[in-house]
Amino acid sequence: MILRLIDILVQKIFSKNLDFSLNLFFPFQFYKSFLSFFFIILISISSYSFCSETKDNSTTTNSLFSLLPKETGSNGKCTVSGLGSQFSAGFISATVASQNVPFLAVGSTSYAVVQVKGANVNTILTLSKTLNISIYNSSSCPLNIDRDTLALGGVDYILDSSAGTKITFFKKGNYLVYIYSINHNEASSISTIISGTELSVDDTGVSGLTFNNSCNNPTANYCTDLYGTQFTCLSGETIASTNCPTTNILGVCRQPKSLGYRFTLYNNSFSGGSTAAQVACAAVSGTYSIGYTAP
Repeated sequence: MILRLIDILVQKIFSKNLDFSLNLFFPFQFYKSFLSFFFIILISISSYSFCSETKDNSTTTNSLFSLLPKETGSNGKCTVSGLGSQFSAGFISATVASQNVPFLAVGSTSYAVVQVKGANVNTILTLSKTLNISIYNSSSCPLNIDRDTLALGGVDYILDSSAGTKITFFKKGNYLVYIYSINHNEASSISTIISGTELSVDDTGVSGLTFNNSCNNPTANYCTDLYGTQFTCLSGETIASTNCPTTNILGVCRQPKSLGYRFTLYNNSFSGGSTAAQVACAAVSGTYSIGYTAP
């Protein structure tokens, strides 16, 4: 098609009367061939330049994917890139309480990402429906399914899809559970529950906070780590310069604060044993767990 257009253009040029003397030395066919060749070279150079620009733009776009900032997921979305695409999936950071999983649709497929940050050995994530999932060793969005490392089934976790989707983690770490479902109604309720071993304290969903002090009461055989906005110990306790010891722990009380949690570690010699520890924990609206399951 392009060659035909060139030929028509050349014919138009030579429809004018050319100087007779020039035609004697340089016949019509010579001019026609020369101009055809010239236009072919010109179009080839332009095409190469255009393709080069397209390739460079594609490379720039791909490099921008890799420079995406870390996301908090506070807007309920997680950027997912890979397989030549980029889109937003629904996002939830799983905790001990039951939560609904948000989905976002892209075409006929709906996507979601569930963050399990600070999983311990025997932490269990249960989804209320049987779903297609992939699990990645990653702590936060964005998720790049081409680059991020897949967790190993049977090594990092075990999956049971006999009733819903149950994931039991074998290794302590951070995970992103990538969910995709064809023709899934975004309004359809799917819940997630964390059970088994509790998540680590630095995974309470409060960004940038750490234990700010420790409170020891050696006569009562317990120690308290304060996490969040509370900066002074309660009456009858003393501020310690180091974190509470984590050996010989009878149980742990997790008390919610305005930001984060306050953890009380009861020693094995705590007066009244596990029964008294549970009563003390309930008195401050805390959740008691046997043994040591928090740092």
